[in-house]
Amino acid sequence: RQSLKFAKMQATGDDYIYVENFDGHITCPESLCIPLCSRHRGIGGYGIVLIEHSDVADAKMRVFNRDGSAGGMGGNAIRCVAKYLYDNGIVPRDDLTIEAGGTVHRLHLYTRFGTVGLVTVDMGKPAFEPANVPVMLEGERVIDRPVTIAGGEYRITCLSMGNPHCVVFADRVDEV
Repeated sequence: RQSLKFAKMQATGDDYIYVENFDGHITCPESLCIPLCSRHRGIGGYGIVLIEHSDVADAKMRVFNRDGSAGGMGGNAIRCVAKYLYDNGIVPRDDLTIEAGGTVHRLHLYTRFGTVGLVTVDMGKPAFEPANVPVMLEGERVIDRPVTIAGGEYRITCLSMGNPHCVVFADRVDEV
């Protein structure tokens, strides 16, 4: 058995297991996902985030889903990486950059007395083209499009910020 230094962090309910991999000692992170991410037998989480060396930013992050598949860019995960880098003295600045999914993202940490209270990230522009989301609805971009699901009428917008999103517009979330 080997030991693994990790941090379990969450932002708005998205919880991941964060592992430093600056030296590249984790060569097959996919194999760690299922046992570590199990909420009953492991640490529990949506996936694993590796924090690695980058040639173009202060650090690089790679996300793996709980089933071991590669994950996309996640705004909540990258904010946690920024806090991790600051809290562990790896990047002791309020402004930093993190490479994720081939893009360098700028982040700002709002600190008070050395404690991170809030992290913002420039996520870039959303992708709306169906092939880039991806979305399998007919036609062009899915923006404020009416759909019928389980007998209910909804208006949706589909986009990607590195991971696909479907925004459902509703007056009351409990009616969706």
